[in-house]
Amino acid sequence: MSVEASGSAQVVQAFRDAYVTFGKDRTEAQALMGMPAQAAAEALLAMDDAEAAAIIAEMDESAAVRRLELLPAARAARLLVLMDERLSARRLLKLSVDHGASVLACIPATHAGGMLAEISQSHLAMLVTAMPLRLAAAQITALPAANSSAVLAILPVSRAADLLLAVPDETAAAMLTALPAHHTAQILESVGDVGALVGLTARVPNSMLVAVLGRLRPDRAAAIFSVLPDSTVRSLLAALPGRRCAELLAPLPIQRVMSLLSEAQVVEVAPLSPVARAVEMVTRLPKRSLIQATAVLPGETAAAVLAELPAATVSRALDAMSDEMVVETVTHLPITLVCDVLGSLPVDLLGTAFGRMPIRKASRVLSRISLDLAAVVAEAMPARQAAEALEVMQPYGRSVEVMRRMTAESRRGVRACMR
Repeated sequence: MSVEASGSAQVVQAFRDAYVTFGKDRTEAQALMGMPAQAAAEALLAMDDAEAAAIIAEMDESAAVRRLELLPAARAARLLVLMDERLSARRLLKLSVDHGASVLACIPATHAGGMLAEISQSHLAMLVTAMPLRLAAAQITALPAANSSAVLAILPVSRAADLLLAVPDETAAAMLTALPAHHTAQILESVGDVGALVGLTARVPNSMLVAVLGRLRPDRAAAIFSVLPDSTVRSLLAALPGRRCAELLAPLPIQRVMSLLSEAQVVEVAPLSPVARAVEMVTRLPKRSLIQATAVLPGETAAAVLAELPAATVSRALDAMSDEMVVETVTHLPITLVCDVLGSLPVDLLGTAFGRMPIRKASRVLSRISLDLAAVVAEAMPARQAAEALEVMQPYGRSVEVMRRMTAESRRGVRACMR
């Protein structure tokens, strides 16, 4: 490419064609704008960077962008760096996303900050998505945390996670902290590798981690929870709701769970845990706390716990329960244990509990206890349930003995319900 003067005309030789622009006031930028874009790009390549940057800056926007599109990314980047930041940002913004990303990748992050501050976050997110990860991470790192977090919030969550893993720890922590908790949770959800998940989580302050763990899927949250130091876990447990704690603790070995929780926390978390885990937790408590815990467990869970204990302890635990909890628990206790503790319970509660039991279970209990106690229980039961239980009682004839010990009024009510 050569530039030579000829009278009042300037002749630009490119691709063996002559382009003539007349008039002494015609600028070089105007001359290149009058040329086909490819020829103008060739002319710009022949100039030094400062001259070419000045021409691109003087051109109108659409002409400048068409010519920058045809320049190699590295050369276009050098020209933009030499221009005013606001003007270069507008030129970069108008480039196609792919070429714009290639150009941005060639601009040192230390020089790009001012330019990127002039670009909308949505467009910057598109450029960062199209750039190689290492170079995108460098550009993101150079931005203020608030700006980089705003870009992360727009990116696909998988790309955001990759970028967070590629930036320095302190940068990742600042960016994650600036994000809303729900978006941080979405990013962590997208990380497939548990090691990477833990690596990202380690960069989140505890105050943010509480909010994030509250939003993650239980399996993802539990994966994080399972590798955190005990000191961090204890502080999180103190801040998380009991139900969420129960979900996070469920996959952990029971030995670690018990080492993390105080007795009071076990009493709080056990009722919210699956039955098998609740039994593991409560049966490891000292007797005083165990009795306190069973008093607040759901009936089925409490019965599963009590089934592991001696009858004397079961009686004490039932004494500590509300009437409704006693009824609910007794209906779920094993038959042998029901027989062992019946004598310590109020008759009215026994009647209600037996009225709610499956008929065959009630009948089997009545068959095992003394005739006198069976009569007391049958009298306290609703007449229809008592009649059904006595009809299927074994051995044959025992029901007659039980009914003989009932009051005349109770017998009449039961017989009226028998087939």
